[in-house]
Amino acid sequence: MEDDTLKLKIQGMQFECTFCKNKDFRKQVLNIKVDGDSSFGLGKPTERIQGAVCTKCGYVHMFMPKETDAFKEAIKKELGKGGK
Repeated sequence: MEDDTLKLKIQGMQFECTFCKNKDFRKQVLNIKVDGDSSFGLGKPTERIQGAVCTKCGYVHMFMPKETDAFKEAIKKELGKGGK
């Protein structure tokens, strides 16, 4: 759907897909396992991180919590333009 497409600027620069150079993304919350020691889910819980999915090739860009402040601000700014 077109209306959930975002163009992101992170630290003042236009963000683009590292694979295909596309500049349109969808926001996606991702869950990643903190440790790889347990294959039965008995290790540490998963961590929620921010993701930007390229609308052209589907490449998923992940942003860890310490680095997500700029990503969150870019999302807020972009969503604010659409009146959401």
